[in-house]
This record gives sequence, C-alpha cells and structure tokens, in this order.
Amino acid sequence: MNKDKKTDRMDIFERIFDENIKILEKRFSNEMSKKTNNKMEEVAKILDKELEEEFEIEGNHNNYRLTTQGLEFYLRVWRLPSSETLTKLLTGELKIKWTPKDMEKVWIVYSDFKRPVNVMFNGDSYHHKLLFKRELITKTEQEAIAKMKERGWWE
Repeated sequence: MNKDKKTDRMDIFERIFDENIKILEKRFSNEMSKKTNNKMEEVAKILDKELEEEFEIEGNHNNYRLTTQGLEFYLRVWRLPSSETLTKLLTGELKIKWTPKDMEKVWIVYSDFKRPVNVMFNGDSYHHKLLFKRELITKTEQEAIAKMKERGWWE
C-alpha cells in the first residue's frame, strides 16, 4: 500500500476518533450535570452560550469555553482560570466578544463602497472569516457606519 494513502487513512481515522471522543465527553458531561444539580448549564444560558462552545473575551485573544467543571481557557490544553474571570463575566465587568452565528444577518465594511453591505454570515466562507478576524463585520448597520467613519471610509 502506498505510504501516503496509509498516512491519509490514519489522519482520517484520528479525526473521526477525536470527534467521537468529544461527543462522548459532552454526553457524559451533560449527564453528570443533571445528576449533580450542576448549574453551569444555566450559567452558559445567562451568558448566551452553550456548554463546550468556544468564545473570546473582549480585549483577550485566548479561547474560552464553559463546561460542567467551570470556565476554561485554552493554552495548549484546556485549563481552569481563576473563578474571578467567571465572576467578572457574570457581573458584566468583562464582556464576551460577539461572534456571528452561521446564517446570521451581519454588516460588512468595505473601503470601496459608500455604505456597509448587509449579508447573511457564512461560517464556512474563508472570506467571511477573514473579514471578521479583521473586524470588518459588525452586528448592526450603526456599528458598521461608525467603523467606516473611524477608518475614514465614510463620506
């Protein structure tokens, strides 16, 4: 058998295995939270997130997620930060960075258009991901216009 084909098959197998492990961990985590009266699912709802959903905190580029264990951040592996971070999120001292959901109505800022463009966000689109990373996608038209004025693109 060709070595490249064998390597490709192993990569596919590892990805499928990893996905199955994640599904099992999530199921076990959800079952444990129900059995132990864990409130983290309610905390996630308060913050408009789901358990295991990754997000960023404004002004901080680490990835975070809520689990039945608490708030975790990613630094090569998932770790639990101090409970102070979760408290600050719940009190509004820290804010979760808005991330558009797939097929959500968003506004795109382009330097060569006179007005922001309204589209449905496509989470699979490299173009949309790049625009979001460069902070050229906003939630509202007013935010888009403000961003255009800030960049000198608004006449």
